[in-house]
Amino acid sequence: LTHCGDHYVLFGGTKQDASGKVGPTDEIYELRISPQACNWQKKNISADPAPLPRSQHVAVHLGENKLFIFGGHYSPQVRLNDTWILDTR
Repeated sequence: LTHCGDHYVLFGGTKQDASGKVGPTDEIYELRISPQACNWQKKNISADPAPLPRSQHVAVHLGENKLFIFGGHYSPQVRLNDTWILDTR
C-alpha cells in the first residue's frame, strides 16, 4: 500500500482463485479515506505493455500521480528484476 497524495494505491500482491490456488495478481486498487468512510475502488491498468502480476515488490510514490514499481516475485521460481512507472490517474 503506497501513499499517493490524497489517496493510497495498492498494486499486485497475491489472490486466491476459485479453485483455491494462490498466485500473484496485477490488480490495482485505490483507497480514499475520509472522516466518514474508507472506500476501496478497483482500477483498470491501461498500460500497454502492462506489468506482470507480482508479489513482494517495491512500490514508491514519485509525485504527480506516478507510482514506481520494482521487482517482486512472479512465482516461487521466477523473480522479477524490472521497473515500471504507472500513472495512477
